[in-house]
Amino acid sequence: MKKLVTVAYVFEGKSFPCENRRGVLLEDGKVFIADEEGVGIYAVQPSDEPETVIVNLDENDTNYLTDPAMIIDLIVA
Repeated sequence: MKKLVTVAYVFEGKSFPCENRRGVLLEDGKVFIADEEGVGIYAVQPSDEPETVIVNLDENDTNYLTDPAMIIDLIVA
């Protein structure tokens, strides 16, 4: 089941709440993000807050959205 979450980014060991974004948590341990910088799917780590996940760009900055058609699959899944 997909779920709306807050995404906290970690970059160079730091996280700033002003950079948090909304995302959709996917069933495979990744999050779909769409913001002013574009769209992406990133691996997440759990956080201490139940509605927040962490995208640690220091450990894994891979954008798994390799084909824009994947967005259609996410919508209809």
